[in-house]
Amino acid sequence: MEIILDNEIFFIGISEERNRIYIQAAGFLSNADKMLEFLRMQTIAAYKLKPGFTGIANMKHFETLPQQLVNYELDAHFNLISSGLKLIIILLPDNPVSLLQLKSVINSTGITYEFCKTIEEAEAYLNKSN
Repeated sequence: MEIILDNEIFFIGISEERNRIYIQAAGFLSNADKMLEFLRMQTIAAYKLKPGFTGIANMKHFETLPQQLVNYELDAHFNLISSGLKLIIILLPDNPVSLLQLKSVINSTGITYEFCKTIEEAEAYLNKSN
């Protein structure tokens, strides 16, 4: 796996062999600069993959975004869609408020997704569907 971004809030990695992006968000984000860095690095990661790529987004430890940053999350979803994302598996947040916010964003973007409980389950699902 090639690591594209790894800081206290975000992780982005890619596997060119699997044509897959791996995203993890953890904690509470209130800094727009960190979100903009994430968007830039996500674009770089998606550029390295072929159209039709898949993804796993581990959002288990993600906290709610302040309202002023929700548009950045929408941009992140649209960026993946326009870069050729076929399907993303999402590991849902433990926090019920974060879960509501994430589901609202998902429904607003039309991103193609499935939910899984573990990364292993997500990998198995994607490997089976390819």
